[in-house]
Formats: sequence, C-alpha cells, structure tokens
Amino acid sequence: MQKKWLVMAAGVGIGALLLVQSGLSVKASGSGYEAYKSAVKNMHSIASVTADVSVSVADNGTNVLNIESSVKASRQQEAASADVRVNAGTEDIAISTYREKDKTIVKTGDSDLYRVIEDDGKERKHRDRGDKPFAESDMEHVLDALMGQLRNQVTMEASRDGGKLVSLHLDGSQIPAAVNAIGALMLKHAGGSHPGDFGPWHNQPESAEASPDFRVDLPKLTDAIQVQSIHLDAVIDKDNYIERQTATVVVTGKDAGGAEHEIAVTLNAGLSALNRTVPDTVDLNGKNVETIKPELAKHSWRRS
Repeated sequence: MQKKWLVMAAGVGIGALLLVQSGLSVKASGSGYEAYKSAVKNMHSIASVTADVSVSVADNGTNVLNIESSVKASRQQEAASADVRVNAGTEDIAISTYREKDKTIVKTGDSDLYRVIEDDGKERKHRDRGDKPFAESDMEHVLDALMGQLRNQVTMEASRDGGKLVSLHLDGSQIPAAVNAIGALMLKHAGGSHPGDFGPWHNQPESAEASPDFRVDLPKLTDAIQVQSIHLDAVIDKDNYIERQTATVVVTGKDAGGAEHEIAVTLNAGLSALNRTVPDTVDLNGKNVETIKPELAKHSWRRS
C-alpha cells in the first residue's frame, strides 16, 4: 500500500500539465525524452512529496467519472496519507487513508468507522532486506523499448525560469498500431457498469456502510475501437524535478448496440513540498475502530 502511494506521489509514468509556451524552443531528436527520463530518475531521490492528482472520464462530452485526491508521502517516516473524493454522476464518495509503519487506516466520509488493516510482516521483511524486483537500469531499458521510435517525437522547450516543458502529442495516423491494439484490448475489458471498490471491505456485507452500491457506468466498447489522440506533457523545474504533469487520451468506438462513443480520459498531477511534506495522521483513541486481518484484506484486493 505504501509503495503505491509513493509511486503515485512521485508521478512516475504520468503525463504533465501544459504551461503557456515561453522561452526558446529547443526541438531536437530524442532530447525531450532524455530530459523527461532524467527527471523521472531524479524523483527517486525525493524523501517526501505532496501530490494533488485528478482523473476524469467523459463519454461523448458528458463526465461519467471524476476523482480528486491529495496525497502526502514520506519515505523517511514510512508513512503516507490521502484524501480522495470520487463522483460518478449523481453519486459521491469520500475516503481518507493513513499509512503508518505497521498498519493502514481507512475511513469513508459517510461513516465514523475507522478500519485498520495491520501488516502481516512479510512486506517489511522484503523492505528490510532491500529486495528489488527490478533494477533501475532494467526499468529504464523497458521504458526505452516501449517508447521505440516515439522518443524522437518528444519535444522540449526551455522556460525562462530555467525549467523545461516536455511533450509528446500524437494524433490519428501518428499513433502506432501496437498502441491501438493494446488500447482496444484494455477498453473491451474495462467498460460496463462496475460496483465501487474502495478498500479491503469490498464484497463484505458486514461493512455495507462503505457504499457497496456505488457504481461507475462506463460504456463497453466492442467494435471500431480507435485511439484518436494521446497528449502527454511534463513540466520540469530548474532543479530537474517533475513539477506538474498531465495525460489526455481520446478513444472512439461503438458499443454492442452500435451506438458511437468518444471517451476522453484526462489525468493531472501537481507535485509540491518536495522533501518538506509531513503526512497527516489520525489518533484512534476514542474512535469507532474495526480491525481487519491482513489475509482477509489481501484476499479482497485480489478479488477486485
């Protein structure tokens, strides 16, 4: 859980918020890609960070899902916290999460119950041994392979404050066939009406107050699926840290009834308080608390 928050907070792999163009354009083969990769690697040195992240999904111009989150993470404290608000049409849900060294605490906004998931010790043993499934160089090679010749289409502009704006904008025929194939496969499995899944109590009737009927209605595309555009932008500051990012992907296709859809997915992330962030905490004394066994929590996540 902690690693997931840290990865989200670092913003690795997300696109970035486009700034008003300023300064001299420095457009050269591969230079933008190398600049972004360097900033991503530099993010691994951050001890703590605050990330404000939003995700929106629109179907034919109508928003069907909005997620707003504020995440605070600290490697030194082995702690993280997050406030998340999800809106799907007329339904809303708010969640607060607190990650400490030996447990995760989750609370929904419409309940006074704090659910505590205690660690089983296995993850800590891996961390203490310094286990790493992939070396940083391996991940870099994977990224290079996935980007292929697209790296030459990444542009870079220098800003007057010493930072950079790195962008990758692909439209229509510029999008590789492999990307379209992967996108089509993902959307065929991602559409439909899904029940909300906001924690380890998912599908547990004894925790019904956690909005089990919360549903997200996304169109299920089955035919003529095409990625129309991919826009990724990253703002890198003068110290070579990623400051803001955005990613916008537009996909068209038809559902089983033949109706046409244009799905637009937008993700924005702003990073701040680098090496100055202190995650929020909660005092459980006097609170309504439910403890969930680690094996039950993990089983529920696997089912989701």
